[in-house]
This record gives sequence, C-alpha cells and structure tokens, in this order.
Amino acid sequence: MLYVFLVNTGCMLTFDISLAFRSVQELKDEIRSKTGVPPDQQVLLVTGGETLDEPERQVSSYTAGTDTNPFFLFNKIHIESQNAPQADCGPAPLGMDMKLKIEKLMNEAPSYDTLVGRTTLAKECYDIALKEFRVCDTLVLQQHLQHQGWTVVVANLEDYNSSFRKNCDMFNTLYKEYKRLRKTHALIVDGLPGDIELLGKVPLLNALNPNGSSSLSLLDWILAQNPKGSADDLDEIKIIDLDEEQSKVFEQTLEDIPKIAALADKQEKKEIKGLDERLSKLAQILDDVKKVVSETEEIAKGFTQNQSRATQIKDSSVLHDLCQGHRTQLITLCGKHQKLQNLRQTIVKAKQELCDNLQMRLK
Repeated sequence: MLYVFLVNTGCMLTFDISLAFRSVQELKDEIRSKTGVPPDQQVLLVTGGETLDEPERQVSSYTAGTDTNPFFLFNKIHIESQNAPQADCGPAPLGMDMKLKIEKLMNEAPSYDTLVGRTTLAKECYDIALKEFRVCDTLVLQQHLQHQGWTVVVANLEDYNSSFRKNCDMFNTLYKEYKRLRKTHALIVDGLPGDIELLGKVPLLNALNPNGSSSLSLLDWILAQNPKGSADDLDEIKIIDLDEEQSKVFEQTLEDIPKIAALADKQEKKEIKGLDERLSKLAQILDDVKKVVSETEEIAKGFTQNQSRATQIKDSSVLHDLCQGHRTQLITLCGKHQKLQNLRQTIVKAKQELCDNLQMRLK
C-alpha cells in the first residue's frame, strides 16, 4: 500500500502500491478521486520538508509512502477556510445501547438461558472493548503523525527562509553596487553621443580593413560586428534610474527583509506549545484504555467459567446464586464500557483541539 496522510483532519489515505511507479500528477489525481480535493489545492510534502512540485517526477523517487513515513498532504481549501476542519474521529462508537442490554438482563429471572445471555453479552462487551482500543490507538497515532506533519512544514519553511535570505543578500549586494556605480555609468552614457561621433571620424586601421576601402570608419567596423545593430541602437542606450519614490520603496524593503526573516525564525511560531505534554497524556490515556480492556476480558472469562460450571454440574439450584452474583459483575461491566466511551471522547477532543491549533498556524 501507498500511504498519504491528510494533516488537516488527521486521516490516513491508502492507495495501491502501483501508484508509486506513476507520476506525482497521477498521485494528485487519485487523491482528488478519493477526497474531492483538486490537485491545485493539494500540497504534498515529505519528511525533511521537500515539496512534491514536479508533476512528471515518479512518486517512488521520494523516500516516503509507508505507514510510518507517509506523504504528508495539506488541503489548501481547509487552510484558507475561516473555521478549522472537523477531525477524523474514526468509526462511530460501538455498543451505544449496551447499558439498556445490561439492565434488561439484570432484571431477568434466574435460569440457564439468563446465564447464557449474560455470558454472551459479556463477550460482546469484551469484543467491543478490543475494537474501541484499536480505534483509540489509531486516533493517538494520527495525532503523532499530525505533529510529524507540522515538523515537516517547519522544515519546509526553514528551507524557504534560507533561500529567501540568500536571494535577499544577493539583491542587497547588487543594489549597493548599483548605487555605487550609478553616477559613473550615467557619465559614460551621457558622453556616448560624442564618443559615437568621434568613432565615426576615426579611419579604419589597415589591419582591420583587408579590402582597403578608404571610406570606412572605426564606427562602421564596430557596427559590422553585429549585423543586426545600428548607430540608432547606440543612441537609445539609457540609464534606467530610480526616482525618489522608487528608491524609498527599495530602501524600506531592505529594512523589512531582516524583520520578515526573523519572524519566520521565531521558535514560538515553530513549536506547538505543550504538544509533547499532551501527547504524553494521550499515551497515559491509552494505557488506561488497555487496562479497561484487560479488566473487561477478566469479567467475560468469569461469566464463561460460570456457564461452563452450570453446564457440567447440571444442577438448577446453583443458578440462583450464580445469577445473583452476576448483578455486581454486570454493573461493573456497564461502568467499564462507559469509561471506555469517556476515554475515547477525551482522545477525540484532543485531536479536534490539535486540528484547531494547526489550522491557526497554517493560515
């Protein structure tokens, strides 16, 4: 599979691996088919900050596309929107009617069928708990990938900022050189008409005049070196000078460049404050989810063992005590299920907050 991670919403997209041997443009077309995002509204980056901006380049030439190191996709439509996108929260929570099922079985009269029904429900609770753990694990992983996606943006910004600084330094050097030589160049151009007139009077040297024509001047020879040129072209040479207003704009731009570059270098702009702590808390929440799943499994095993015992001894007199003892376990099971839902909701809330934070920064 080829993996593309949509950072805005925290959603992993998967494609057939054959797409790795096709062009970047074809990858973007496939992304549009799956997400509806037009290619010109897609920004694809890889770890390190490199942009997939060569449409005909083969996708596999980039070292990315795995589940742990995917291509990072940014939807410009989301970024330019006033509101942050809705986070991808995975499938709908399971067992929303579990409390009602448990309450119904708690009120049933003691019998072997009641025991079987409660055992089946306990197993169902455990199966749901396992699936909810997988969802929670995926949601936490996606938030780590969103963080990774943001570091890719920062790397890309740093590359552009470095290039920006180099170009600005070159511009500054050329502008200073222009100001230093402006008067000298102006004097040369101002004296050009007289120089042209003088060249027109200088006879051509014999060494440059193999035909021996006495009517040719040095100016004629110079113009002959460029058949497309003429004396009129020389008359049109001018110094393109900056007026006072243009000079002010250039000077102000040179003053603003270091400020702009420094703004892009601000650490608080690059780091999402408290994100490492939040991810650490998510890891703790995931441990709590694992614990609840383990406890749910133990309760389900207890129900299965009780059913096996009742089946083996075939004594209906034990059903009353077994079913009575189940009430406490059913209440505990209901609490575990509700705790799982609450833990998942906490993880979902954290993901939406991260989407909101990224939206603000990407804008």
